[in-house]
Amino acid sequence: MKSAVELEATGAWDKNKKRRRTEEPVPPDGALIKPRLKGLASKIWDIYAPICLEMKTAAHGDELAFTTLCNMEAEYQKDPDGMQTSRLAERMKVLERFGLAGRGSRAKLALKTKDEGKKDPADKYFGNVTIGPGNSVRQ
Repeated sequence: MKSAVELEATGAWDKNKKRRRTEEPVPPDGALIKPRLKGLASKIWDIYAPICLEMKTAAHGDELAFTTLCNMEAEYQKDPDGMQTSRLAERMKVLERFGLAGRGSRAKLALKTKDEGKKDPADKYFGNVTIGPGNSVRQ
């Protein structure tokens, strides 16, 4: 099941706002707490955890899922040809969840900005129209 954050990010409730879930737990602010990882999995954490935090695709509370991502990616990088197809599919799902499977995965997670809902629909038609130097049609 997708989280309320993922559903909100993809615009799932735009047509029917009554379906919006408001009671979903919100993780506390802060960085991911790195668990004990070995070798390559630890290096993968160090590289990608800051990226996911900055993209806001990971938050405190996502440590277990992110650990899975690091271990699966380490397994893949050690022997890409030896990884079973089912494991490759699982790896891709985990990468997509955190927006690390390329531009397409980030597009699916596109977050709306807070100001996006406040735009005046008329700006679409009159935003760049001016009467004179520096004077907008809409005053």
